[in-house]
Amino acid sequence: MNPHFSDALIRALGWALAHSLWMGALLAFLLFLVFQKIQSPHYRYHSACAALLLFFCSVGTAAWLAYEPKAVPQQLLYTNSIIHEISDEALISAAPPAEFTLGEEVRNRLEHYSGYLVGIWMLGFCIGMIRLAGAYYYLHRLQRKGWDLADTVFQSRTQELSKRLALARPVRLMASALIHTPMTLGHLKPIILLPIGLINQLSVAEVEAILAHELAHIKRQDWLINLLQAFMEALFYYHPAVWWMSEQIRKEREHCCDDIAIGLTENRLSYAKALVQVQEMALNGAQPALALAIKGKQPLLHRKKPLLDRIKRVLNQSQPKSQVMEKMIATGVLFLLLALYSIHNQTPKALAQVFDALSVTPAFWETEMPADSLPKPPKRIQHIIEEKDDKKVEIDLENGKLTRLQIDGKEVPAIEY
Repeated sequence: MNPHFSDALIRALGWALAHSLWMGALLAFLLFLVFQKIQSPHYRYHSACAALLLFFCSVGTAAWLAYEPKAVPQQLLYTNSIIHEISDEALISAAPPAEFTLGEEVRNRLEHYSGYLVGIWMLGFCIGMIRLAGAYYYLHRLQRKGWDLADTVFQSRTQELSKRLALARPVRLMASALIHTPMTLGHLKPIILLPIGLINQLSVAEVEAILAHELAHIKRQDWLINLLQAFMEALFYYHPAVWWMSEQIRKEREHCCDDIAIGLTENRLSYAKALVQVQEMALNGAQPALALAIKGKQPLLHRKKPLLDRIKRVLNQSQPKSQVMEKMIATGVLFLLLALYSIHNQTPKALAQVFDALSVTPAFWETEMPADSLPKPPKRIQHIIEEKDDKKVEIDLENGKLTRLQIDGKEVPAIEY
């Protein structure tokens, strides 16, 4: 290989790795802003995929722009062999300036150590690709050692759900003793793999919910996209922004499949129970890197359990409407319940204070009270206002009988008198 060609390629890769740091951070920040405006998992998923693809294209463009195969690396001009071959005038003209600006210093340092940076990156990338190859081989091993469930009632149910989703490819249903959670394998010949004993531990509705979720992955062609995503993670393994964007893709992918499965089964409670049962079975097992499992993958950048968030979303989410309006209604109902509870608890205390105050001379009387020795006129209406301890109480008495009670401007129902 031409040494100038290899040096130019290493230099281009070094600059691409350097530019990828700020490019990824910028795209992750823009994606975060987009997520604040949209709530639909469908649009959030496609936005995250677009951001990851744009990042890949941007880094590739940076490498292409920095690649100059005809350029002679600057450090070659200062080796002893070249110094002896060129003239003094050429050496003086080629010598670097005595002082460098900060930008020039950073540029020279980066080009000087670009070989080491590219070597470290290449080592990590090769390790990542070896892991992907091992995961791919493990999935083929699962497929070979699985038991076909073609003659079961759930295979026919899988075909019925496939027709409702308009799937063009036939889907095989298999069971395996090597896994602990349901998962989907393959793209051209998709397979739904179930753990042995899962069908016996779940109800029919819960098994159908699991099948609907895995069929949703096949309908959306998530296997192929997940394979490309795994390659991107191996390529940019060093970048936290790539980890975050990839995590968002996986999270929104599961949300999209949850919505499709709920639309097929029309039973949110059974679907939530199926998620809990699958999680309990999967506690002691690991998910293959390339498999699409119903329980999802544990995120790297936060401690919250993704399955718990999904169960809350499944149980609390209504039909596709304005989520803002739903939150406002729920908040209003909550405040109303708190207000009713507060009135219920405070009313007896307020009444006790009012009737205790009636034993002494009131602070203000709009209608003068008759003497005890005088007969009470018929239908005598009395209006009493009492202010005590920052509370204002208004009472209406008709012939000595309480007919109206108001505390701080709030009417107290007659049933609580």
